[in-house]
Amino acid sequence: MNKILLILLVLLAPLNTAFADTDYYFRDTYYQPAANASPLGIGFDGTYFWVSDGFADDIYRLGEDALVTGFSFDTAASGNDEPLGGVAFYASNIYVTDFTDQMAYTYNTSGTLLATTSLFTSSGGLNNAPKGMVFDGTYFWIVDTNDDEVYKYNSSLVYQSVSFDTAASGNADPVGIAFDGTYLWVTDSADDEVYKYDTSGTYQSVSFDTAASGNADPEGITYNGYSFVVVDSFDDRLYQ
Repeated sequence: MNKILLILLVLLAPLNTAFADTDYYFRDTYYQPAANASPLGIGFDGTYFWVSDGFADDIYRLGEDALVTGFSFDTAASGNDEPLGGVAFYASNIYVTDFTDQMAYTYNTSGTLLATTSLFTSSGGLNNAPKGMVFDGTYFWIVDTNDDEVYKYNSSLVYQSVSFDTAASGNADPVGIAFDGTYLWVTDSADDEVYKYDTSGTYQSVSFDTAASGNADPEGITYNGYSFVVVDSFDDRLYQ
C-alpha cells in the first residue's frame, strides 16, 4: 500500500503583523500517496511547490493543493546526492543545495542540470554546511546549519561578505529559510520554532511555534504569497 502523506494547512495572520500562537488554526487537510517519503527542502515558484527528498535524491513537483503533479527529477545523477534542505527559484530555474559537497546546483524546471557553484569556495570556506536557501528578488540567502549563520550571495552566487548569526536570537539549529517579500523567516528544527529577521539580519523579536500544530521537526519552509508551508521530515508532512 502507498504510504499516506498528510498535508495539514494552518492559515497564518496577515503579512507583516506580529504573530502569536492565536494567529494559527487548521484550515484543511489533504492526503496524497507519499512518493516523497523523506521531505526536507521546499520552494515555491509562483505556481508549484518543489520538495526535495533527502533519501531518494529527487525533487518532487506539487500543486498548490499539495498534491503530487506526477513530475519529479533525480538529483543524484548530476552529483547532488545530499539535497537536504535548500530549494530556491530565480530566472525560472531551480537552485538546490547539496549539504555534503557544499554546492548549489542549478536546474531548469525539466530537471536538466545547468550549472554548479561551490558555496564553500565562494564564501571563502565559511559556508560549509548549506541547507535552506531562498532568493529575495535580488540576493540568495543560504543557511549554514553548523555555524548557525545565514550567508548572502548575489544572483550569480557570489558571496557578498555579509552574513548574520541566528544563535543569538535563540535559533541554534537553523535549517530552512523563506522570504515573505519583506522579512526572512528561519526554522529551528531543535526548538520547533520559526524566527523572523530583517534583511540586515536583525531579529524582529517575533517567532512562532510549530510543534503545537504537530510539526515537531520543522525543516524546509517557503512562502506562497499568503501563508508559510513548513516541511516536517519526521512525520513526512507539510504544514501550512
